[in-house]
Amino acid sequence: MRTEWVTLIQTTVSDTTFQEESPVSSVSCWAELKSVVRNEFYEASAAGRKADAIFDVSPIDFDGHQKLVHHGANGDVEYRVVRDYKTGFDSVELTCSRISG
Repeated sequence: MRTEWVTLIQTTVSDTTFQEESPVSSVSCWAELKSVVRNEFYEASAAGRKADAIFDVSPIDFDGHQKLVHHGANGDVEYRVVRDYKTGFDSVELTCSRISG
């Protein structure tokens, strides 16, 4: 059941020396927060990435967004979408890595 409020953010990288990332568009939606399973954790680690959380969202809301902000009880937490995986007609799982801030 999707009970977590998130904002999906699409970004673009500037063509300057510092290659700053700027938001282009965003959409807020409901998501289901899932634990990272052992297999997913080790696969991400082997690829040099970190998997901190999995969010299940509707494919209607997800359109290749690169970032996700989870609006939780303890404040907002920003994640980078590492991988998306369509699991059914009405479900896309987003494997996310927490952005340290």
